[in-house]
Amino acid sequence: MKMQRHRAMVMVLVVMAALAMLSIVVLAQEASEGDPWDDLLVTFGGITIAWASAQMGLLQLLKGIKIGDKPLLGNSGLVWLANAMLGVLGMVLAATQAGVPWLSALIQAIIAVFAASGEFEALKRTGAVSGNSS
Repeated sequence: MKMQRHRAMVMVLVVMAALAMLSIVVLAQEASEGDPWDDLLVTFGGITIAWASAQMGLLQLLKGIKIGDKPLLGNSGLVWLANAMLGVLGMVLAATQAGVPWLSALIQAIIAVFAASGEFEALKRTGAVSGNSS
């Protein structure tokens, strides 16, 4: 079992290294006047920190709710789904406040949340990171 985990982790790392090398070659061939990310500005402000705190608080509140004798979020899949929905909601709110049309904000938020979650789950399954989504 442990050998399979190491083998899977090595395979993921080999694929990531191959993609990194391929992207270096492609980017080197596309030398131009400037790079597309030259004017990129990424901000991480108080709203993001506040929403993250609110999201974690809401998730803990939802985990404590019981319907009859069953918890509302009774398994890790439901916890993950609730967390993803709250993440999408927060990202849509932030994007629409910045002037992004709501449909575009929704699509971008869904892609971002599932891409980030999928990467973490892949790393967790290979044993590269430890984590529990419940």
